[in-house]
Amino acid sequence: MVQLFCPAWDVTEFDMDPQAYMDKVNTGEKNISAKQWPSMFYNMSLYDLKNKKKGFLQSHVLIQAWHHIFTGPMSALSKDNVGHLSKPGKGKMHHLAEPGIRNIMYAACQVHDSI
Repeated sequence: MVQLFCPAWDVTEFDMDPQAYMDKVNTGEKNISAKQWPSMFYNMSLYDLKNKKKGFLQSHVLIQAWHHIFTGPMSALSKDNVGHLSKPGKGKMHHLAEPGIRNIMYAACQVHDSI
């Protein structure tokens, strides 16, 4: 769970030794600023240090959260992302045809604040 808050460009270092990384942060040896987007917003298999937009807002947790909010809770759990036997999602209520930047960012805020 802690890895989700680790800056995207630092995930490899975190994965090598999570405790050592957290110790560096706690002692101030490693500074993390608000300008550094956490890895929870990236599909890390697409992330490119030279192109920080690549994989941004495409993480699995963010996509699942978007589905949960806008297409219904059961769609977030199903492999085909189609809701089954649950109430209609907010997307249907608000006539959303496809994901838009505002509702993607809404889901991102919900993910960030819930973790």
